[in-house]
Amino acid sequence: MPKRVRDTQFYRKANLPLIQSVKKDIFPIDWNLDENKHPRILVQPADFSGCGHYRLIYPLLHMIKNNGVQGLAINRMFKTHEMARFNPDTVVFQRQVSDEMVKYTERTAHINQAFVITELDDLLDNIQENNIHCKDFNTRHFNNLYKVLHISDRFVCSTEFIKNWYRKYIDDIVVMENRLNKDIWLPLESKRGTSEKLRIGWAGGHSHTGDLAIIVDTVKELHKEVDFVFFGYMHPEIERYVKEFHPGSSFKDYPGKIASLNLDIALTPLEDVPFNHAKSHLKVLEFGILGCPIIATNITPYKGFPVVYPKTNDSKGFTDAIRELMSDMDSTYKMGDTLKQHIIDNWMLDDYYNEWQKAWTPS
Repeated sequence: MPKRVRDTQFYRKANLPLIQSVKKDIFPIDWNLDENKHPRILVQPADFSGCGHYRLIYPLLHMIKNNGVQGLAINRMFKTHEMARFNPDTVVFQRQVSDEMVKYTERTAHINQAFVITELDDLLDNIQENNIHCKDFNTRHFNNLYKVLHISDRFVCSTEFIKNWYRKYIDDIVVMENRLNKDIWLPLESKRGTSEKLRIGWAGGHSHTGDLAIIVDTVKELHKEVDFVFFGYMHPEIERYVKEFHPGSSFKDYPGKIASLNLDIALTPLEDVPFNHAKSHLKVLEFGILGCPIIATNITPYKGFPVVYPKTNDSKGFTDAIRELMSDMDSTYKMGDTLKQHIIDNWMLDDYYNEWQKAWTPS
């Protein structure tokens, strides 16, 4: 429990109206709170897609189901009386860098007396210029991020690289790495060897233009020997060389869509820049849990996994690595099986939600 004094009886007796703008399909609201039941955790996702789910919603759902936490995820700012009514022990703010969110964080910390956590899974103040999201952030946003870190009681992030990057702004930092849900990913089946040609693929959004540039010549050189399958985004230079392109899907449908690609080999190229060193290993987890062998850039987030690293981080390196795996597909498929078991043994959220709760609880 935070050390600050709580005085919320006035708001509870006031029988305040229910809140209508919370994502009810994710967290149904129950204002019949058990007065003596703690902890209460309120999370403020920056989005309700991948980042919001992996970093906030899924961990909280496990805490609610298994530890009896009273939890709520909201997609707007609570008013002061609403915050007092829910009376959270912890509030987690994710990637909130607007002027309004700085004020909201200050209010939550100093008026509502909650234990305030800032959550981040990207290097916001060092996005490479060819990333489409670079234009979404400017110096004002960066300064707001530093202010929020200063206001917060704790900073929770996804990688050691991010921790070291921002440690000068806050002392209390906890790294909680991204993991997968068993009930979502383990039932999925991705088939291998379904086509006459090997199916080699990539998945991601349009922010990966620079990353995909690494394998442009690989696709051009090998497109007659293998079938390239792309999901979400496709570099304009390779459109005519790609066998299949699948547009992006909703986050709810995303795991099933990835499985349905039926890849024999997955590619995860990344530019060697600070922003990518700070990234998590989610792509390896998502492909690997499906038993898919992976060729990955030898960069910070992908180290320590049983994957193949190209000798050079360019098209030649990826082309050579693909040819090497193609020469012995029995061994390559075994590599995929090994990777899947490694992820099941080490990277499932179901085995780590207690650690998440500790990260969200005042020491």
